[in-house]
Amino acid sequence: MLFLHIVPPSKRMMNTYFRMLREHFPLEEHRFLFIDQCKESESELFDYENVGELQGENSKERLKDFFRECDRADVVLWHGIMYGAKKMLPLFYSRKLRKKSVWIMRGLDLYNWKCETKFSLRYRLINGMNYFIRKHLPYVIAITPADEEIYHRQFGHKAKCRCVVYPFAKEAFDMMDHFDAERERDNGEKFILVGNNAYTFNRHLEALEAMSRFSEEKLKLYIPLSYGNDWYDKERAYKSTVAEYAYESFGPEKVEVLNKLIDTNQYTNLLMNMDVAVIASNRQNALGNIFRLLYVGNKVYLSRDNPMYQYFLSEGIDVYDVDTISSCSYDEFIQMPNQKKNAAWIREHHHPDYQYKEWGELFAELARCIAHDKQYEDKGHTLETQETSNEYIARRKINYLCVERGQYLPRGSVYCDIEDVFVVGSDDFEYTMIQWMEKENQVKKRWFIQGIIDDKERNKKCPYIKQDIIADLSEFSSEFVPDAVTIVAEENPDKRREIVKRLEGRVCEYTRFAHPSASVQLTEDIAEGTVFYPGAIVDITARIGAFTYVKNAVIKSQTQIGEYCNIGHYAVIGQGVVIGSHVTIGDYVVIKDRVVISDHTVLEVGQIVEENI
Repeated sequence: MLFLHIVPPSKRMMNTYFRMLREHFPLEEHRFLFIDQCKESESELFDYENVGELQGENSKERLKDFFRECDRADVVLWHGIMYGAKKMLPLFYSRKLRKKSVWIMRGLDLYNWKCETKFSLRYRLINGMNYFIRKHLPYVIAITPADEEIYHRQFGHKAKCRCVVYPFAKEAFDMMDHFDAERERDNGEKFILVGNNAYTFNRHLEALEAMSRFSEEKLKLYIPLSYGNDWYDKERAYKSTVAEYAYESFGPEKVEVLNKLIDTNQYTNLLMNMDVAVIASNRQNALGNIFRLLYVGNKVYLSRDNPMYQYFLSEGIDVYDVDTISSCSYDEFIQMPNQKKNAAWIREHHHPDYQYKEWGELFAELARCIAHDKQYEDKGHTLETQETSNEYIARRKINYLCVERGQYLPRGSVYCDIEDVFVVGSDDFEYTMIQWMEKENQVKKRWFIQGIIDDKERNKKCPYIKQDIIADLSEFSSEFVPDAVTIVAEENPDKRREIVKRLEGRVCEYTRFAHPSASVQLTEDIAEGTVFYPGAIVDITARIGAFTYVKNAVIKSQTQIGEYCNIGHYAVIGQGVVIGSHVTIGDYVVIKDRVVISDHTVLEVGQIVEENI
């Protein structure tokens, strides 16, 4: 039995599904095929094996390859029919292909497949072809019961219809389980999500107009416009119209427009830090966003005309009518729903450890109904899972939400070269460190600063940087953002060591930093946590220990310096010098060649050292 999955070449859309099938089902039974060209940025999907794209130097050869792939398959599953007319012609003309095809409706292909604004013969023919295909497929899969009802309303009851949902990534559940939405943001500000893409059916302008009464309140709007516009009815100025209206109504300091796609984990982090989401579309839309928002206890407004509105209410899930925004008070607008019952329902219906069973039942049914294989058995299997700790550190919503990664990359920048970084400290040097990092970003984008970790009062805001304190040291974990690095910005070496000790086991990696004006090569002989100030000059043969700070000093060849040291301004360290750990060298100190300095030594300002200490 071979199931051929026609899928969009998108990690964002398909990565979790690929992983679920590979973990729970035989590799040889499920092949994935891209009929759109797979971009380099999505090429990781090929790592799942038995994944291919159409081969051939021209469209005729690729069409032959497509039919070869389909002829080999017993069942062809179309994960969304979201392709142009030319790529739909085989499904229109081939009755044989239709008989073995299954349409998994994703939303756009159910609600927005028809061009209703252009009336030329060409578009009437395209509409007719798309209608014929959808009406004459023998089996369709809805991802919500509401979609099943919409399908029958448009195309009748000829096809067999079943409801099976796509799973969420396990990592998303892990991130969400760390989050405690009841712990409000310290500065009292509320973050509002408006829509989830640039399609006009989101009705951004109506939503923004309804909320404009709250423009003087402590809030910030996040408006994702990174992709989308209606298939045959593009409003080219729509994105700029939405952005300009938001800026005018609320002020640019209260609006963050997302113009490019961001990393999935980062987007999940954004959703968790929202307080209210306004999804004003009259059709099923943004389900992944909505489920994540509800899971962590955020408030979601939907249109009453959206079939998901009544569906959620029927399941006992708290959602709210978008039409009430224009008449409710601000306190009513931001009042939070019941988190726990929403989370339990979503985990049961969307965790991959539950969902693979429903997909296994579906594959068995398709084998019997379409491939007529009465002997096929569901071969889905349960993984042996390791026990994980439930001792999560509950996260408070952060005052500053950094969404710049991937948004404003200069031309030529490589996304993966930019590191997410937390700046940890206990004095104002952390603000200086951020300024230095931003200076380096002006030359080449390298740092994506997530925020400050400090035990200071959270609402303390530095006037000359945009980042603020997002957690104290007891709350912090690098799991806030997976794969993020941490830098300790603390000039006192004893406090520096104390911070590292307090964070033991909760930091994945400490990074190094050299100011753009420092002459330092960060080789493998430069240990983690080291910081080099403006003007520092370090010979390439020098070895520097962990968490040592070097100000604008000169360190000559073959020198070895231990950990947790401070090297002062204008100090000169000669050739072959060996300096122990926890050593403080004052400003203007000169250490002659091949001198040895023992651990915990303190050299006062201006000392000249010619003998071992």
